[in-house]
Amino acid sequence: MASVRYPVILVSLFLAACGDTGGDNEAPGDAGGGDAGGDVAEQCTYPTHNDTLYVDEVIPPLYWDDARDDQGRIFPFSLEDFHCDEAYAEYDSLAIVVSAEWCPNCPDYMRRIDGLEAELEAAGMLILYVEAETSDYTAPTSAQANAHINRTLNFAGGGIRVGDADTRPGNRFFYYAPAVDGFPSGFVVRKRDMRVIAAQNVDPYILDWRAIADDLDANWGDPPPANCDASDEEDSEGPNNNPATAPTLVPGVPVSGGVCDFNGDFYNVEVAGDWRVDLTFTHGSDADLDVVVWDTDAGQYLTDSDGNAIGSYSETDNESFTYSGPAQILILGYDNSTAPYVLTLTEL
Repeated sequence: MASVRYPVILVSLFLAACGDTGGDNEAPGDAGGGDAGGDVAEQCTYPTHNDTLYVDEVIPPLYWDDARDDQGRIFPFSLEDFHCDEAYAEYDSLAIVVSAEWCPNCPDYMRRIDGLEAELEAAGMLILYVEAETSDYTAPTSAQANAHINRTLNFAGGGIRVGDADTRPGNRFFYYAPAVDGFPSGFVVRKRDMRVIAAQNVDPYILDWRAIADDLDANWGDPPPANCDASDEEDSEGPNNNPATAPTLVPGVPVSGGVCDFNGDFYNVEVAGDWRVDLTFTHGSDADLDVVVWDTDAGQYLTDSDGNAIGSYSETDNESFTYSGPAQILILGYDNSTAPYVLTLTEL
């Protein structure tokens, strides 16, 4: 990828979205009134459901007493209202986007969906952003989730925003749901029967949200296979998916590994002076890796004075850049692509 389109250009491209899901003067669900259950029509009964989130099953009737919209307005939102209430009559489906504040791939993922918001709204799909974990690994409230999503989307995104600490009837519902194998995750719920008809989690796959909104009865099948698997992963796979447990690179000792799912690979560099990292892999349309410096305090890419990520993200085989001093780096797949790689740190 050329540096002009990753990750900074995503801000301008994806901010072209986006009306207010709440109408002119009301937050979504205001017409429901009352408590989190709203004024549900008597003839409408929520479908029989399981108690957790499974693909091809009915999602439980979750609710939030203090959801937010893109204007910061607070209102109750419930899946029962979404299914039954006239306030949501214009919608046929619900996109649920599950992310975590510490997740390195989540900001770009949310910006991508945010960039489709106007199209999805027109196709009858409402977006629900769920923050499942904070940067210190606790469950966020809806207020915390809204603040982080505003930062991620640069205050231009729409959708409804909730935190998993406020999910009812039990908090941390999404964090512990079997279908949420990692972050980001995405699900589409068909409104007429509240069935989860499409899902994306740690598999290297981006849901075709627009196509799903247009055809809620299609079989969306399985995600395409990854370009690598567990046999290609580095010895530190698992711990290095988390910045807090990243291994330390040894200068001159190549590391063979792979980005084979949505989880990027973190590594620590403990060189006091100048150094270079070389990331070797075979580029392709679905095998495009990048390497950037990670800001552990901010929980996002470290950027230069122009707002560009510090690192290497070209459209060719291999990536390489130089830096100075101790740092943490992150290898991730552009657009969630996958590939095995060899990473080498050289002390200059």
